[in-house]
Amino acid sequence: MSLLETAPVEQDTDESQEVAHIVRKVDQVIGKYVTALCGIKFIVREPDPNKPVCPACESAMKALMAGRGGNN
Repeated sequence: MSLLETAPVEQDTDESQEVAHIVRKVDQVIGKYVTALCGIKFIVREPDPNKPVCPACESAMKALMAGRGGNN
């Protein structure tokens, strides 16, 4: 598993609970305090597949993928 692989997880603060953030897969452990690609720090909760992905995280992910030549 690459350290740059990511997975969406639910935000834990009141201000943006409407979106799912992206973190490294190795950090996606329920109850763990993590930092999303957009820089927001939160405790990982069960993801909600109905939530849209954070635009800032999505943009950061695209930039990472472009820097890696688009490979997963």
